[in-house]
Amino acid sequence: MTAGTGQVRFARSALEITVPAGATLLDLAEEHGVAIPSLCRGGSCGTCKVRLLAGHPKISTSHALSEEERAQGYILTCSARSVAGERIVLDA
Repeated sequence: MTAGTGQVRFARSALEITVPAGATLLDLAEEHGVAIPSLCRGGSCGTCKVRLLAGHPKISTSHALSEEERAQGYILTCSARSVAGERIVLDA
């Protein structure tokens, strides 16, 4: 990683990429051919939920997730962003 970048690993897709800080995880997945379903792209439908396996993305909203889903580690990839110096691992 260099200054201003982070790492994102899509575990099931066996893909790890260096990314700029601030990119949405959904956009990164789409740019690299990782299929994550999505509809609203605004955090209100919950379609793009994926389980976070490691790391600490910047999350702007999670109101479309139930308490149980949040407790199980799910995040909304449309409203979760990469963070400089952080390695994020998703179950995707």
